[in-house]
Amino acid sequence: MEKTSPWAALYFVALMTFGNYVLFNLLVAILVEGFSSERIEREQKEKEAEERAEKVRQNSKLVVPTSLEDETAGPSSALIPAPIIITHTAATPTVSHSLPPSSDFSH
Repeated sequence: MEKTSPWAALYFVALMTFGNYVLFNLLVAILVEGFSSERIEREQKEKEAEERAEKVRQNSKLVVPTSLEDETAGPSSALIPAPIIITHTAATPTVSHSLPPSSDFSH
């Protein structure tokens, strides 16, 4: 320690302070970037979901003119939703051909 100048201690303290400052800012930048990318992805997914929902709403509505003469019906025309057609339910009977009709289960 006798040959070390007082400037070496000052240099060490300055180097450590500056290095910690840079590393801390790097860590904060990484965290902020991660959170902002998650927010952007979430907003994009919400926007896509809203667009899909709007398409479904538009496809499920049928624009019908208010009168037969009014072929160019505008926004004042009645909106009637398209009918829902159920083609299969859980109660729909199905035929199973796995066993022959004359099977005997007494064996």
